[in-house]
Amino acid sequence: KLARSQPEEAVINLDGQDVRVTYSRTDGGNIANIFDGDPYSLMRSLEANPTIVELDFPEARQLSGIDLTTATMNDFTVTLKIFGDPEGSPVIMEENFKGLPVNPTVSFDLENETVKVKKLILEIKHNTLEDPTHMHIRELNLR
Repeated sequence: KLARSQPEEAVINLDGQDVRVTYSRTDGGNIANIFDGDPYSLMRSLEANPTIVELDFPEARQLSGIDLTTATMNDFTVTLKIFGDPEGSPVIMEENFKGLPVNPTVSFDLENETVKVKKLILEIKHNTLEDPTHMHIRELNLR
């Protein structure tokens, strides 16, 4: 069980940067699927609630918001931690979503400003399922 709770790592090319991604262990799909622009490809986490995706950018990048598409969940919370400096304090955004349509896309906008981000941590917590649970992430779009 401990081995199943250890995160996985990959390097994904996003907007021309090789970004280190640390994420909850999967048992379906792969991490690249959530960045491919196709909501029908996905990654499925293995027994992770919350499911976490952490992006470490080699060079700070502009970020004005994110769009996240998940599988259907009746009640879930998304927490976004945005670091301009990986050692500094993050800007934290959190929102609870209930009763959304099938395979919803939820968005976070950064208060009409674009920030420079070096590290981004996304946490998705299913509020009505007991552990262990599988979480499906269909798409994560950084804008």
